[in-house]
Amino acid sequence: FYGLVLPLVLGKETVVATELTGAAMVQLLEKYQPDLVVGTATHYRYLVRAGASVSPRATVYLSSGAPLDPATAEAFASRFGTAVRDVYGTTALGGVAWRAWPEPYQPMPGVAFRIDPDSGRIEVRSPWSSAADQWIATDDVAEPAGEGRFALLGRLSHMVKVGAKRFSSVEVEQALTAMGGVAEAAVVPYARYGEPAIAAFVSPERGAALTIEAVRAFLGERLATFKLPRTIRFVDALPRGSHEKVDYAALRRMLSEEGSGG
Repeated sequence: FYGLVLPLVLGKETVVATELTGAAMVQLLEKYQPDLVVGTATHYRYLVRAGASVSPRATVYLSSGAPLDPATAEAFASRFGTAVRDVYGTTALGGVAWRAWPEPYQPMPGVAFRIDPDSGRIEVRSPWSSAADQWIATDDVAEPAGEGRFALLGRLSHMVKVGAKRFSSVEVEQALTAMGGVAEAAVVPYARYGEPAIAAFVSPERGAALTIEAVRAFLGERLATFKLPRTIRFVDALPRGSHEKVDYAALRRMLSEEGSGG
């Protein structure tokens, strides 16, 4: 919507970046000097790693599809001189809230939210839903952040409990993708010798020489011990399902087939 429909409604033109490399995207930014840039967390990670900076003019940068990891957001703001507007939404509800990193999320105009006290789920009432007068429960967990805002903790399915401590596996994924040489990463919970644990699947960038020891050392400097993956697997690419989303069920099956030790 933000990258295609919105410009058309405003009578503007849209340029689509078909080559997913930081250098190619920087060239497009320099050539067209757009007023609005819409990308995913992956796009912004590649832009940061391109090692270039572009004069932002009045450009607004939006990120949608998945939460923008803190390391990328901070590096982008430092290099480009402006914060990325991180948009949170769902297929059924459309745009729900936005933030200029690192601020908490604030609801879009006309959108109301509340947080279920038991599950932590965000419930939304939106004029863009098919039932605009009803509260719709999402699959995302949040906590109040004051002044009618909220902090997003992650998908309910991504909340894990290891060593009696609860956290989101997305935090581990974000730490992994901040490591040089990592193109993508996904984390799933599993039982290791009968105890709760998490496993990380890492897709290296082309030509990167990563080792399990290096990944463990990198994470060990950034995460609490109970958040560290007990199993690390390298894969050429993460399996994907509908809408090109990571297929976590396929990753869990891979763990089951390979065994849960190590």
